[in-house]
Amino acid sequence: MAMRRAAPLFAAAIACSPTCWAEGAGRKFPGEEAQPDVNVEGFQAVLDWSQNRIKEGARAFDSKGFKRQPSPASWNDETVYYVMVDRFANGDLRNDHTNIPDFQKDQLKSDAPFSVGDWRHGGDLEGLRQRLGYLQDLGVGVIWISPILLQASGQAYGYYMTDPSMIDPGFGSKDLFRQLVHEAHERGMYVIMDVVTNMLTSPGFGYESPPSIDQVTACVISSENHYWNGSFVPDDIISNRSALTWGTNVPPYLRNETFFQRCGAQNQYRPDGQKFENMPLNYKSKSATLFEAGLLWPEAFHSPGDMPDFATMNPTFQELFANLLNYWTAYADIDGFRFDAAKYTTADYMAYLSTHTRNYAAKLGKKNFFITGEILSPGAVPFLYLYLGHQASVEDSPECPAHPGCAGLVGDCCPNAGGMLACCFNDFVKEKPVPKHVREMNTELADIASTLSSPGPALPVFYPTDEHDFFRDVAQGKANASSWWSNEEWQEAMTKVLGVLKEQGIPEWTWMFVESQDIKRLLQEPSMGGDLWRLKVGLAWTYTWYGMPTLYYGMEQGFNGMCYSYKDGVMNKEAHVSSAIDPDVAADLQATCEAGTKDSLKRQDMFTNGPWMLGSAVPSVQKTAMIDGRMPSASPPHWCEESVIDRSNEVYQLSRALARIRKSCPTLSGLMPMQAGSTNPSHMAYWKLRNDSATTVGSPVLVVLDMSADPTTDKWSFSLPPAPFDKQVSSSTSWVDLLNPERTAVLSVPALGGAPSLSIDNNPGPANVAIFVDANEAQADGTWHVCKAGAAKLLPLSETKECESTFMWMTLVGIILYVGIVLIALLRNLKNNGVFLCVVKEPSPVEILEVPSPERTSIQDPKHIFVAAIEHTIPERKVKVSAGGLGKVLDQMLKEHPPGRLSLVHPKFAGVEYGPLEHFTTLEVTVDMQKQRVDVHTMQSTDGDLTRVWFLLEHEWFETQISKDNPYPYPQTKLSVLRFFSLWNQACAQMLMSLKPDIYHCMDYHAAMVPLYIAPSEQVPTIIVLHNADYDGAIETDFISDVFWKSVPALRRLSLIFNLDRQAIRKYLTFEGRFNMLWGGIACIEENQGGHGICTVSGKYAAELKRERTMFKGLPAVLPLDNAIDSAADDGPKSVNELKAMRAVSKKALQEFCELKVDPEAKILIFVGRWVKQKGVDHIALLASQILDDNPEVQFVLAGPPGDPYGSYAQELLRPLADSYPGRLFVVTKFFMIPKEARAGAHLCLMPSCSEPFGYVDVEFGLLGVPSLGCAIGGLGKMPGVYFRQQNSDSQEMLLAGFSAAVKYALKMPESKYWKMAFNCIPAQFPFSTWRANLQVIYRHAQLNFDRTSTSKRTEPLTLDQGYEVLREDSKKRFMKGPYRGISSTSIGDEPQGTKKKTHAAKVQHQLLRMQVTEATEFLTQPVSEQRVKELMSFWMATESREVDAETLQSHISLANSRMNERSFATRGLMRNNKCLSWFIGDGCLRIHTVIALGYIISPVMDARLEYLLSNAKSLEGRYSYEIMSLSAYHWGCFLGCFLWLRLSRAVPANLLMAVALFLNQLFFSLTSTFMAFTAPWLVVVFELVCGVLTTSRWLFLIWNFNEDFHGGFQIGTRRVALIESLRSCLAGLLTIKVEHFPTGIVSTMFSAANLLLIIMIMLAPSCYSSYVLPSTNFWRELKDHKVYLLFVLSMSLNGLAAFVWLNTASWLGMNGWHPNEVSFIEIVESVVLILSLSITFLTLHRMSIWGPWAMRDFTCFVPPGSLLFALSFWELGHLHYRSYIFVAALIVGSIVDVARFAAFWTAILTTLANKWYALLGAFAGFAVVQACQAVSPLFSHILAWPWGVSPTWSGLVPHHPETNLAVYQKAVMASVWPLAILAYIAQVMAWRHFVPEVLTYKGHGNLMPDGTKGWDASETAFVKASAIASSQGFADDDDEDSDGSTDESSSDDETGRLS
Repeated sequence: MAMRRAAPLFAAAIACSPTCWAEGAGRKFPGEEAQPDVNVEGFQAVLDWSQNRIKEGARAFDSKGFKRQPSPASWNDETVYYVMVDRFANGDLRNDHTNIPDFQKDQLKSDAPFSVGDWRHGGDLEGLRQRLGYLQDLGVGVIWISPILLQASGQAYGYYMTDPSMIDPGFGSKDLFRQLVHEAHERGMYVIMDVVTNMLTSPGFGYESPPSIDQVTACVISSENHYWNGSFVPDDIISNRSALTWGTNVPPYLRNETFFQRCGAQNQYRPDGQKFENMPLNYKSKSATLFEAGLLWPEAFHSPGDMPDFATMNPTFQELFANLLNYWTAYADIDGFRFDAAKYTTADYMAYLSTHTRNYAAKLGKKNFFITGEILSPGAVPFLYLYLGHQASVEDSPECPAHPGCAGLVGDCCPNAGGMLACCFNDFVKEKPVPKHVREMNTELADIASTLSSPGPALPVFYPTDEHDFFRDVAQGKANASSWWSNEEWQEAMTKVLGVLKEQGIPEWTWMFVESQDIKRLLQEPSMGGDLWRLKVGLAWTYTWYGMPTLYYGMEQGFNGMCYSYKDGVMNKEAHVSSAIDPDVAADLQATCEAGTKDSLKRQDMFTNGPWMLGSAVPSVQKTAMIDGRMPSASPPHWCEESVIDRSNEVYQLSRALARIRKSCPTLSGLMPMQAGSTNPSHMAYWKLRNDSATTVGSPVLVVLDMSADPTTDKWSFSLPPAPFDKQVSSSTSWVDLLNPERTAVLSVPALGGAPSLSIDNNPGPANVAIFVDANEAQADGTWHVCKAGAAKLLPLSETKECESTFMWMTLVGIILYVGIVLIALLRNLKNNGVFLCVVKEPSPVEILEVPSPERTSIQDPKHIFVAAIEHTIPERKVKVSAGGLGKVLDQMLKEHPPGRLSLVHPKFAGVEYGPLEHFTTLEVTVDMQKQRVDVHTMQSTDGDLTRVWFLLEHEWFETQISKDNPYPYPQTKLSVLRFFSLWNQACAQMLMSLKPDIYHCMDYHAAMVPLYIAPSEQVPTIIVLHNADYDGAIETDFISDVFWKSVPALRRLSLIFNLDRQAIRKYLTFEGRFNMLWGGIACIEENQGGHGICTVSGKYAAELKRERTMFKGLPAVLPLDNAIDSAADDGPKSVNELKAMRAVSKKALQEFCELKVDPEAKILIFVGRWVKQKGVDHIALLASQILDDNPEVQFVLAGPPGDPYGSYAQELLRPLADSYPGRLFVVTKFFMIPKEARAGAHLCLMPSCSEPFGYVDVEFGLLGVPSLGCAIGGLGKMPGVYFRQQNSDSQEMLLAGFSAAVKYALKMPESKYWKMAFNCIPAQFPFSTWRANLQVIYRHAQLNFDRTSTSKRTEPLTLDQGYEVLREDSKKRFMKGPYRGISSTSIGDEPQGTKKKTHAAKVQHQLLRMQVTEATEFLTQPVSEQRVKELMSFWMATESREVDAETLQSHISLANSRMNERSFATRGLMRNNKCLSWFIGDGCLRIHTVIALGYIISPVMDARLEYLLSNAKSLEGRYSYEIMSLSAYHWGCFLGCFLWLRLSRAVPANLLMAVALFLNQLFFSLTSTFMAFTAPWLVVVFELVCGVLTTSRWLFLIWNFNEDFHGGFQIGTRRVALIESLRSCLAGLLTIKVEHFPTGIVSTMFSAANLLLIIMIMLAPSCYSSYVLPSTNFWRELKDHKVYLLFVLSMSLNGLAAFVWLNTASWLGMNGWHPNEVSFIEIVESVVLILSLSITFLTLHRMSIWGPWAMRDFTCFVPPGSLLFALSFWELGHLHYRSYIFVAALIVGSIVDVARFAAFWTAILTTLANKWYALLGAFAGFAVVQACQAVSPLFSHILAWPWGVSPTWSGLVPHHPETNLAVYQKAVMASVWPLAILAYIAQVMAWRHFVPEVLTYKGHGNLMPDGTKGWDASETAFVKASAIASSQGFADDDDEDSDGSTDESSSDDETGRLS
């Protein structure tokens, strides 16, 4: 489920812009636009750039169509929520490793997370965006975001800024940030951006040499003096400061030293000779400036100053930084800034930033743009007033009297005697001097500031952290409740700060909190970790004091910052640390936690799977606490399902209530509360009243905070506020607690006088917080009440719709549907398990060919026909040399040929009396470089208009190699046989050129090579009449295709034997790698006649050849020339009764003649003919005993000579049966003539042929009234009878069952039906007139299409005997065209230089010696002789069980012979059956198949290795574009690899090619260890490209796995492909388990060892692998006919276009919250289920495929792609359903279905291509297309989804980044996957109608042909169930013609039509 991609192609164009490759430019984080270099272009250029950015940002915002969000009229009733981005929510796992600190990388590599708390944990802006609903539900109005600007150091918290112009890529992008702000605005929330304003941080950035203590002190004093008394002096900054070194990441626009203060580290500043950190923090003396100087000028953070401070008095820098801030307002529409570390910057700088940012925001409609600054411990800041508002009215600043040590000096400040600076003033509190620099800035900003809504140019507000600290002391029990009011120091500090805020700022905007990023969690104490009550009172104080209530993230969930807890007083540390962490690391982490001082403890993760999930006071959240020490590996759930978020907990509900109460009660927004005395000392109670400076409306509010763990339920009383405010309270008599309306209070006035009070009259239970208001001013709001005064501002309180969840019904239905389709595809075809019989009722008429319209009027009917045949008949001399049907055809031709001259050329046989012959001529031909003389004799006769001239060729070889009984030499591998055919064809060619006929009529393959020896100018139209295309003159034992682009010795020798150039042999006599004589004739007819002129002896046989044989598929037509036969005698029976009577007589005669028991009721089954495989005699022998046992009335007559091993097998089987069935079985194994009158006594003529071009025997018996029983194959079926069809011709079980079913059906057939069928046989007509007419049509076709200009340009043929000099000359013409190129010098051999010129004979002898040619040497592999086969069969049958059929036995013998031909013992061992797998695969699986299959199975190892490396590269670099590029490169590599391996397959033997592939895979497997060192992206791309090339080699292993038994068809495919593909897929899945540990250890070692062993064994592969290469084929020419292949490739390609998306299902599991170890377990479960389900499914398919391809068709075509289910489940998953088991089930089901579908596809492709060479070509070609589609998948998926405004490839917000918005991504998945998957499914379903016709092992069923057409008009289909075949039941009987055994014609048509 992993991916890779490529650079120069489409995906690259969009995947990566030139700036996305960071390293090359020298900066790790490139800018999103060009940044000016301040030192090169100058200050003004930088300022212009920053101004232009603002304009561009505004334009970019407007282009999105967003509306600017105005500021609220008042901020003070909004709730502020601080989000630490890195710890709040992880919305995008892909950026988790982006810009992480170096120490984190090291600890991740070493698996030692000592500093895990300081890591980046993966939180990001996307996570925050996804949780906006949560914040809205909580009642948040303002989101305060921790700093997100670029930090090159990778610090987690955001406060180490490097580039203020960029968003840190680890957090997201500026587009994502803008989207976040926009969505927050749409929810009514505002966004405040936290910005570091005082310093810059970057690795390598610092001082060239750190300044000394004296230098630091002098610099600080000098800077302070300029601040108070002078102006900014750039020259001083340049000349008197330490030089900086910039490192690599400081942006160029900031690389100017005047932008930095450069005084040095704060800890080296020594005012008055003492350390600065030891000075009192609160100066009220004349030396206050000394303290201030220590804050402003030295670097306050880190030592010795590696975080240089900005030169904040530099006006250029001030303008630049303000512009940089304004850009974010322009671009993202933010609502305010928080200036971090404001007290470490100068007041003029703060004033400048505050004024200019607010002014720009006001122009955008944000009149109340929010600005605040961080001033920690403001009470200790000497000149606090300088940072607020009007800066203490600088115009009225009092004069400062001269200091005694400053006599004569002008100004407010001067250096004292010690050289230190002292400011002179009388009273720090009353008199507020202002530095000159601030005065000047105030003047400069006066005009702008006057237009702003808030007072003055400086900060409108800061937040008083002193008050926070005081309250924390009370809440934590460090001080009692009364201390809040009684501690004078506290009151003075609070009064001072509030006084300054009231005087100069906007105190209502003050942020009030008890927790923040700078202080510990409130409960971060061991004894307080579970004290929720402290959080409650803290929250209540935050919401009810003054200012804006501010929550620190996680406070509402009870976060306590602890990684241990107490149970029964005992510390439990181990419970919070993962056991996966090393014990030493765990101990260190526990010690850190126990110390409690680390900042990271207050910054815990708030998302599941975070590595730093600390404790909580909320029990449900506490359960999630765990320090994992690893980065998140699975996405956390949506916040609605997040386990870290418990919205039902008390603190969350209280926060939610307080937010609504605060917004509804105006008085709570008031300023300084008034104490309310309580009778309970643990109470901290105060009043919030009207008529404050901030509030004039609303009801008074009494806030009661009980600072005790166990508040009581007593009825406490509270004092009223002092006059005149008491009147606001006394007017109300009934009060109610807003948080618990059942708690009420009344105003009580003592009867005896005294102060009135407010007393609780009903206290339903203990509570730490109560907020009382006048009961008349309250109204219900959920379980609490709110104030009526502001209730209208509240949104309706309702459960957020985001958390509404529905059950995944659609996915569940989808799962059920997928499983159902699989089951239906299987169960639907159970009823088809059986045999469909064809019951032919009437004979079929002979097809009459249509006469072609002549295109050339000059064409005349041929008058002279040239015929060459080895069999021959000379009636006048009573000569007949015949071996079967061809002899009968010749007899027919001699009598019935159309008028003209018939020249017949035959070899002259020895022992045949020809009578006197006339010598015609003597021919001289060259065979094997030897001259041979052939004498030609002739005779002539005339028969009517037909003149017949015989030419008999006399030669020694004709007389010695053939005989009358065996007219054909055999085997084809014998040297003598090859020489015979060379001599025969050359002699015939010379005769043809001599006689110059009109037509060459070739009888079968024996003389098919004749046209090759004829000069182009003398070529004549040719026809080839095929009487049996099974015999094609092929050499099956040896491969003659070129190896290593050179001719093999066998081809060179054949060139000599046949006297033809090697190129002619290659082109005309090599078909699919083997020598083939028939192909020579067909190729010439294609060349000269466009393929017109090939015909067969029957129409159905012609269609069969055209459909099944690749040799004929490219031809325009194969025409039928049905043989003609004499009709039945006129004196035959005229009725059924006469036939019955004649049958009775003939039956008795037959029984007596064959010594059978004379039984009138007997049914004689007869077989007459040669006992060969073609006739199916072995099937008769196998079933004879069963038929005799089941049918006592049956008698057998079996006669004929065994003609091959199958006949011998039948002979051996039948030999012992005669004694077992006396009088019922007659067997004679020789030619046996049965009298005609006796033959008519048979009941049925047995014809179980596996191949029969025409069939004479069925006609001969049919004309006698004997129906046929057998297989309707080829020409059979034309006579009435019962026929089974080869529903699966490769299944012996089916063929035997079919024959058995036909016998049983026929024997059980109703008598009336049988006799009607028998009677209909007699009038069958096969007229000679039709034969003659059809022959004339075929001649006309040949003549019309003959084109002499299409032949070679040569005028003479060039054969090898025409002279050595010519041969040498032609051998130099390397690129000569034409089939007759001269043999090259490598074949002939160059004549040695300097020797005497040799004679021609000497040259020939020289060549023969070079080729080691001798008369006695056989150069081809010899098959087992027939005699030896017979002996082995006899031996086996005498010693073993007889259950194995002849086909299997013959296969065993051939395999044994092949083993014997191998020299190596190891090779012979590899050729034995793999018994371990025979239970599943069957006996056809050899050990070599297992070895090759393992090569395919282990192919995912390389993919897994690459995925590991890619994931590592991704994790370290964080570059999504790398992944896109490498994925495309990988698939383009696969695309190129397909053609590379295909090209190599044409020249390199299979075993060597596979071994090389394994070696290269091993090499690159080893080289991948250096992958991590690659830094250049193009190296990654190239590496992936090469790996893709190597990966594609696996198809070699898949296809060559079927080398020995490819024609096993879909039976073998369904078993073997399923097994190896399921194992490969399982291995691929298992290798993803713990993939991070994959590259090292035992797995790699095991793979390398297995790979090496496979290489060795493959190199030892037998010769069928070591000599075979991919030959030339007609694949591309016939491609259009392979519709199933094309549609399946189209389906896979369409699906592949979306593969980038749906192959990411593993990542989808991570998105759903499943951890890698859980995903690993899911992978294991999937693997187990996969193997089991596929084994069961494909075993079932295998069993069902025995009966036909329908089950395989339905399964392959109807099972939808898993991507549909993937996309559906992912879409319906939504953002909820975290860790959904239904989703997991959908992915498992979809994955298993995809593997099964893939296996079924390739099984179907192998089946329909039905040729291993086509399969090899088809596999690579198809896979290339699929891989090309997958390579462009990222781009195509993007384009497809783009109209919907989404993309599954790239985020619309984060450039070069994947989409992380789950809802958008889910929509994108649906938009990109479903359309393509549906189209893929449509293409797949379209293949259904083409599937069955293209399965070549399916030859029809019932009366239907393979294409679904009806084969015989007068016929019907009968179905016999498989269960009935083994019994005598289920067949028709006399009383029911429509029983289970047969169907009527109409119903059968419906059934069979549906099946087809």
